[in-house]
Amino acid sequence: MSAAAILKLQAVGFTAEQVTAIADLIDTQSATKADVEGAEHRLETNLAEFRAAARTDLDAAEHRLETSLADFRAATKTDLGAAEHRLETSLADFRAATKTDLGAAEHRLETSLADFRAATKTDLGAVEHRLDLKIEGVDRRLDVRITAVQAEMVLLKWMMGFVLAFQVAIFAKLFLH
Repeated sequence: MSAAAILKLQAVGFTAEQVTAIADLIDTQSATKADVEGAEHRLETNLAEFRAAARTDLDAAEHRLETSLADFRAATKTDLGAAEHRLETSLADFRAATKTDLGAAEHRLETSLADFRAATKTDLGAVEHRLDLKIEGVDRRLDVRITAVQAEMVLLKWMMGFVLAFQVAIFAKLFLH
C-alpha cells in the first residue's frame, strides 16, 4: 500500500493496527500492477515458447506424414504392380487353360460327330437294306398278282372269244337258215 493511502485511512478513523493489517492483507493477497505485468510477461514468454514448440511439433508431424504418405504411395504402387502382374499371369494361364479345354472339347466333338456319322451311315445302310427287302417282297407279290391277273385276262379273252364265236354262229344261223 502506498503512503498516501495509509494516511487517508488514518484520517478517516482507522487505527494504526487496522491500517497495518489492511496493508499486510493487500501486500499478501492482492496483485499489484507490477505483479500483473510480470505475470503477463511470463504468460507471453510461455505462449511464445508454446507456439514455437507447437510449430516445431507440427512441422515434424507434417514431415512424418509426408514421409508416411510417400512410403504409402510407393508401397501401393509396388502392390498394384505386383497385383497387376499376378492378374496378367492368371489371365494368361486362364487363356491357355481355356484354349486347351476348347481344343479338347473340339476334339471330343469332332470324334463324337465322326462316330455319329458312322453310326448314322450304318443305321441308314441297315434301313436301306430292310427297305430294299420290303420293296423286293412287294415287287414279288405284285408280280404274282399281275401274273394271276394276266392269266385271268387270258382266260377271259378266250371265254369272250368263244362267247363271240357262239353268238356269231347263232346270229349266222338265224339269218342263214
